[in-house]
Amino acid sequence: MKKVVVVQSAIIAVLLLLSGVLVIAQANGISLSSILNDSNVSYIEFGDEFSGFDLWDHEGKAVTKISKGKKYTVTFYLSSSCSSCFDSISDFERFAATFGDQIDYAIIWQDKIPDHYINKYSLDPSINYSLNGEAKLSTATPTFFILDDSGFVIFKDVSRENLIEKLILLDVTDSDELKSNANKYIVDNYSNSSSNKPVLIYFYMPGCSDCDAASKLFESNNVSDDYEIIYIYKYDSENGDYNIDKDKLFGLVYDINWYPSFIMIDKGSYREIGETPVENLLSVIYQR
Repeated sequence: MKKVVVVQSAIIAVLLLLSGVLVIAQANGISLSSILNDSNVSYIEFGDEFSGFDLWDHEGKAVTKISKGKKYTVTFYLSSSCSSCFDSISDFERFAATFGDQIDYAIIWQDKIPDHYINKYSLDPSINYSLNGEAKLSTATPTFFILDDSGFVIFKDVSRENLIEKLILLDVTDSDELKSNANKYIVDNYSNSSSNKPVLIYFYMPGCSDCDAASKLFESNNVSDDYEIIYIYKYDSENGDYNIDKDKLFGLVYDINWYPSFIMIDKGSYREIGETPVENLLSVIYQR
């Protein structure tokens, strides 16, 4: 009787383990059928040619090429059953607006293209493609690829932050153009359109004592009377509607390595203020 109980306990433990594996797999866009049947696997690795699978565009037409002729093509590999994939596309506009039109973009869905979310996040339908569940390009979604102009993979990672760092290292977009693109995106999307004041972009880190001291300094000296202050938070530590620098996009573009840091924008030109003692901030901002 004791052996039966031990065997039953072992079976229950195995079933619980398999159940946990299945939950994790589904959260990453991996279906049960794909776990049990790997006949549709076509994993693409670093150095591989990005080929060997069929693709369909948003109109259901078969396509053989996703590059539009630029030197690099950034490709998002996603699944419509993966919550973190939707987080990736919710921020796609900010990402693409910052890197601009110097690179091509493609979003490849492991299954059906989710039209509802394409519309919700105002994505260009023409850069969305589907594998129709007939192939898998990676072990997890989301996965991010960079392809060269010959169609070979020069980067593969599951981290958008690492993708951003690689694109900056590749110098696909000139540093000044990157910053100008970021300036425009921040002003267009985060500022009060009715304000004609110069803009002060404030890179703020929750828990940073110098950041808190700078905020108090600005408040006591009415800096907001002269500048529209736009806070960009390094991360969210409180409940609230903040401008969060997801994946450190702006922090990497501006090479922010000190908090607080500032970007001053006035009449199309900009000036960066990095590591500065709080007591000197006003003189630096007002150039006294």
